[in-house]
Amino acid sequence: MPTLGSNTLPTTATGYYTLVDQALDLGLLTPFCIFVGVLLLRRESFGYLLSSSSLLILLSVGLSVIAGEFMLGLSTGHLNVARIAIFAIFVAVALALLITVLVCIKRTSLTHSRTILTNTVDNNIHY
Repeated sequence: MPTLGSNTLPTTATGYYTLVDQALDLGLLTPFCIFVGVLLLRRESFGYLLSSSSLLILLSVGLSVIAGEFMLGLSTGHLNVARIAIFAIFVAVALALLITVLVCIKRTSLTHSRTILTNTVDNNIHY
């Protein structure tokens, strides 16, 4: 209790995370990703819309965990390379999936625009 009034952390609590990342992962992100996955399996357009958002959130949470591990390593003098490598793989997969989704959205919108333009030009031609 002596650290309570001095506005410092006890020595046993230094170097630990707050549980913000875990609360986001288990409380919000996991149910959201499951919901989006079910929508994608049903091939609903809302699932495609939400998939890019969920991948961006996964990417940012993964990067925050990696940054937290670096900061923890700097404060304790011991860098956990295995944990950083695991989350780096998760971040790389999320980035690859996000790029895939965005490229597919761009291709689909270009194809749809060309179809609309072709139909408009065909309808305006009078024989």
